[in-house]
Amino acid sequence: MFETLIQQIHEATAALADCPREVSDAQRIDLIGALEDLKCTATAAQATTAVDFDASQR
Repeated sequence: MFETLIQQIHEATAALADCPREVSDAQRIDLIGALEDLKCTATAAQATTAVDFDASQR
């Protein structure tokens, strides 16, 4: 499961690096919203992982 998660993160990162620019304004708004959701979820996952790592080191 962990290796699959890491692979999915790498694939998503690669896909975002090639983000399309020739889209409508409505699509841009949708993309901004989706990216904001992704950013918030990634921040929460990073915080949880950091707390778990800190606890494991004590």
